[in-house]
Amino acid sequence: MSFRSFMGRILYGVMGDAGGHVARSLAIAQRLKDHEIVFVGGGRVAELAELGYSVVDVPVPGTVLIDNRVDPMATARGAAGALWRRAETADRLGGVIRAFDPDLIVTDYEYFLPRAARRSGRPCISVDRQHALTHCRYRPPAGHRLSRLLTLGIIRTMYNAATHWLVCSFAPMQPIDAASTEVLPPVLREDVTRFQASGGEHAVVYLRGASLDWVRGLLANRRRRYLVYGFDLAYEEGNLAFRRGSAENFLADLASCAYVVGNGGHNVISEALYYGKPMLCFPVGLFYEQLVNAHLLAEAGYGLYDGPDTNAAITLDKFEANLACFQAKAAARPAWDRHAIATRLEELMYSRGAA
Repeated sequence: MSFRSFMGRILYGVMGDAGGHVARSLAIAQRLKDHEIVFVGGGRVAELAELGYSVVDVPVPGTVLIDNRVDPMATARGAAGALWRRAETADRLGGVIRAFDPDLIVTDYEYFLPRAARRSGRPCISVDRQHALTHCRYRPPAGHRLSRLLTLGIIRTMYNAATHWLVCSFAPMQPIDAASTEVLPPVLREDVTRFQASGGEHAVVYLRGASLDWVRGLLANRRRRYLVYGFDLAYEEGNLAFRRGSAENFLADLASCAYVVGNGGHNVISEALYYGKPMLCFPVGLFYEQLVNAHLLAEAGYGLYDGPDTNAAITLDKFEANLACFQAKAAARPAWDRHAIATRLEELMYSRGAA
């Protein structure tokens, strides 16, 4: 019996506070198009309904960024509001589980669905990047003790209700418990294959939480042209070209750029490396996952990183001076199976469906 002869039902929870979780989950869903998928989530998960998917809306205890830093108090207030009626939300999802009777329950860092699955006696598979911090071995960047303790504490107390973990990673990592955790290559949206890598001179900038003044202070009046995404603007300002969000334009610019400037989000790093482009990362303050991603990127020789409150111009100059070396390392990156996680989910669903 082949996987394709078994049409399964998948209940898929997605954190909707930012685009990375939604983009990864959509890429997996498109690969699993032969199965019936119902999404659970709030915020940007609603965008999936516009593509024809059924969506069960739930609150989002997301992360609030202000002035290029995580705002702990605003994040805590937002989480408190989202979790105020968590028992009621879990009960509602329990009803969805009973009615839909899924062959597989998946969560991409969504809070409520794994708890509802546990209460219903169902297994739940976690697919995300965040659990690399708690379920894998790695050498953490020096310092940042407060950020590390806060982040790991939140993951362990709020997002640890799954029964099995599939961790995506652009860098090799070893799971702490191989029986419960698997490390697989990054998930990339299908559109990446539409563009071939080429060697342009411009750089692509995608920064979440940074101010326009900070971007101008770092990049304006340099000799290189920078295509800046993330501000929902469309105009030219000297060597800065502000671009509105467009997946097609972004990937075309990414495939043809010299390098990328970003925060350290796993999806952007993965797409940049897919095209063999190095990155300069400025992780958002107190955003420990971005810091670890940037640290692993630098350890692999694919770029550099620095904090948002340091002299970023000096770091950029250092990065530019060693750009050829970073480009060579990124271009020589080992190939990935970008469908590995979707394939693994289908294997898990098939084994449960057959049973």
